[in-house]
Amino acid sequence: MEERWTFGGGTVVARVLAPGVLLVKMIGVQDDPRVVHAFEGWFAKLPPQPGGFLMFWDTEENSGYKTANRERLEAWQKANRARLTSIVVLVRSKLMAMAVAIANLSNGGFIKVTSDRGRFDGMIAAALPGRPRPFGASAAP
Repeated sequence: MEERWTFGGGTVVARVLAPGVLLVKMIGVQDDPRVVHAFEGWFAKLPPQPGGFLMFWDTEENSGYKTANRERLEAWQKANRARLTSIVVLVRSKLMAMAVAIANLSNGGFIKVTSDRGRFDGMIAAALPGRPRPFGASAAP
């Protein structure tokens, strides 16, 4: 199950990779609040999973957010914490990884962050043994 939303300068693609495993890819600038609203609606419709969801966020091609969208996604995360096992985020740079890691201190290390595509792809592969890699990801873990 995959959905794609494009509003303003940004696109978000959300995919259920397997029961309890989700991948969200952000592309461009997330400058329109409708994209966050669409994502929230998509997630709300997902049936509950035993143990919650493992969510992967591929933000490597994301070039920015409006502050209101970033804050709304943070509020969504807090509101849905009970439905989430963990979040893994791929960012474009080590500097961005450090910024996310610092912000993550307030939630007890719930979010794992990396700027290494191979490591991110390997984490997805570990969550999906024997399954094809999403979004044309590289074969090297």
